[in-house]
Amino acid sequence: MRRQRIWLAQHRVDFRKQHGGLLAESYKMGLDPFSGDVIIFVGRSRRMLKVLYADPTGLFVTAKLFTLEAMKTRFKFISEPLAKDITVAELSLLLEGSRYVIEKKVATYTKSVERKDTSVQSLPSPPVKATIDESPLA
Repeated sequence: MRRQRIWLAQHRVDFRKQHGGLLAESYKMGLDPFSGDVIIFVGRSRRMLKVLYADPTGLFVTAKLFTLEAMKTRFKFISEPLAKDITVAELSLLLEGSRYVIEKKVATYTKSVERKDTSVQSLPSPPVKATIDESPLA
């Protein structure tokens, strides 16, 4: 069964590379487009994206050139071949050229539940008086 995950390459890639070169870059990151991984490569100037995807019969390379301005999302390119998985919503924002923060993950909201036990009611404990031992040390 093919698993499909979207990965964003975090290192600089020579954008003259085509199918074979981008496949080699994905293997360096430990990703395999033939098993369903979709890999997004961002150009150094943030004006171009390349998407590598495969089906059982071959490889696809799709490119998008931002003609008006560069993407607003900032990237910190690293030197080691590494990829980070992103969601479909983040991919949509990336393809639109919108600004969003890649490093930050949204914390899950959990609501605390107060349980009221009506069968047993606890009585308040009586106040405790503190005593101080004033005896001299022996």
